[in-house]
Amino acid sequence: MQIRENVDQFCETFFDELDKTYKNYLRKRKRLIKIHYKNELNIRSEYSAKFANIQTIQIVQYQQLEDDMFNQYTRIALAPPEQSYYMAMDKSKRLAKSGNFDEANYIRDKAEEDHKAYKDKREQSLAVQVQNKTSKLFETQSKEISALNRTMKKTLVAFQKQADEELAALDKSIKIELDKKFSQYADVLNKKYALFNNPDFQPSKYFEQNYTYYLADKGLVEAPVQKIREEKARKLRVERMKQKKAQLAAAQSKKQEEEEDKVEQVPQTDSAHNAQIIQQIVDNHDKAMEEAKPDEEEKKANEQKMEEELKRAEEDDDDEEEEEEFEYEEEEPDDYYDEEPENEEEEEKPVTTPHKPDPTKRVKFNLSGTPLENK
Repeated sequence: MQIRENVDQFCETFFDELDKTYKNYLRKRKRLIKIHYKNELNIRSEYSAKFANIQTIQIVQYQQLEDDMFNQYTRIALAPPEQSYYMAMDKSKRLAKSGNFDEANYIRDKAEEDHKAYKDKREQSLAVQVQNKTSKLFETQSKEISALNRTMKKTLVAFQKQADEELAALDKSIKIELDKKFSQYADVLNKKYALFNNPDFQPSKYFEQNYTYYLADKGLVEAPVQKIREEKARKLRVERMKQKKAQLAAAQSKKQEEEEDKVEQVPQTDSAHNAQIIQQIVDNHDKAMEEAKPDEEEKKANEQKMEEELKRAEEDDDDEEEEEEFEYEEEEPDDYYDEEPENEEEEEKPVTTPHKPDPTKRVKFNLSGTPLENK
């Protein structure tokens, strides 16, 4: 482990030295690119001036052609008629003086028609001549422009090729210079760890591998396949870590929100629970009261039975036979049976048996078990 750390420090020192050389190379390359840019700009400016010069010359040539054609047309328009025209006109005048007007008019009209046809023929000939000269001038000018354009392209291609060769030579020189430094440092490393023998870690191979990675990062050589795979694996690990952190953050945030909602909802939950319990108690109480209420028929039967018992007790009051005293507990006094409820619908009393004893009073009964009236 210590040897690996030492080799890593050695590699860092080596890379620092390479960085100095590489920065110097970048400055040279940047300077060379600027020179190429200026030279290309000068070439394009030179050919732009040539194109402008040709354009000026061609415009002058076209204007000169127009002037020549205009002068020729003017000469044709202002040219005097031919001799035959004058001779025909003189003959027409003589015939008119002699009184032969019809023939005189015919000769005059014929002379004018011939003169007009002659002028039209000359104008048509001039128009054809102008068209031919103009087409020839345009063709010549187009050839000049095309030739200049081809020359410019050839010049630019040659210049670009030369610039690429210079840059390639500079790139090759930096690679050679870096390889020289690598050889120097590799010799030092091999001498230092000449006696070290470990199949799992070889300093020279490890140093060469790091140098290859350095060149690949700078774009001087193609990246090895192993480096590409390691880089992909590293990016994949980083992406997975980011996703895992995002998931943990989302889960933590969700948990915190649930806790906050739970804290806010605790009083409401207790209150709702208490209300539910109270409602359940009330419902149970109402249900018990409903079950405790006697039916109407049972109520009437009990009332009728109570009246019969009261009548029987009144009939047995006069009998003074042998009596046995029994002590029972009664829930209510005897006068309870003498009173009738005033409003049975408004006030409902629980149904009780008329002979339930009261523990606080002694009641006399006859042999049949009927209570006697207290005297």
